[in-house]
Amino acid sequence: MTLQNRRKLILVAAGLSAVTWVVPALSLLTLPIVYLNTHIHELMHALMTLATGGSAKTILVFGDGSGVTQSAGGSTLLIAAAGYIGASAVGAGLIVLGSGAKRARQALFGLAILLSVGLILWVRGDLIGLLSIGGWIALLFLFGKQAGGPAAMLGVQFLGMQQCIASVQALWVLLGISALGDFENDAQIAAGASGIPGIVWAVAWCGISLLAMVLALRKAWRPDAIRSAS
Repeated sequence: MTLQNRRKLILVAAGLSAVTWVVPALSLLTLPIVYLNTHIHELMHALMTLATGGSAKTILVFGDGSGVTQSAGGSTLLIAAAGYIGASAVGAGLIVLGSGAKRARQALFGLAILLSVGLILWVRGDLIGLLSIGGWIALLFLFGKQAGGPAAMLGVQFLGMQQCIASVQALWVLLGISALGDFENDAQIAAGASGIPGIVWAVAWCGISLLAMVLALRKAWRPDAIRSAS
């Protein structure tokens, strides 16, 4: 597969997955991806809770793809923002690392390790959460070991884009047009902590995440970056 074809495939796949967010009949097709997005999102909440002096207790992921991090203490505003912003940072990193076959495999292993940390520390008493995170850990390790270079690069960059565009959910949930279930709205939590309307936070997170994705794609798809990563 040529670089140009891989680019087109990644962009088309990311666009089609976003369409499923607002089409209930299609949403089940990408539910495994939604579970992955939610685990990373909630893990970012948990890590920010620790970083701001709080205590993260449990991560729960539900059948419809929604999730919640049960915690105490820490900065409510920073914790609320960390879900989408942190996940988009992970996504941007995956996109950049996906520019080379060796680094793409390393990224797959790294993501599996990150999820393993979440499983060991926080995913408790939640069958959907345990099954989904366990499945993704196994899949990422297996894919990283078995996939050819182009497939690994395609997979990593696709997963990275999913993390970045997932921030759009914050805006769509707030506007009531998401088909993915009754997600707890981080924008409303941030609004309660700051006095700034939730729509402002949702738009800001969406803009930051999409900007991170565009910058990461530009960096990853530069000819010199591709040559150096080969």
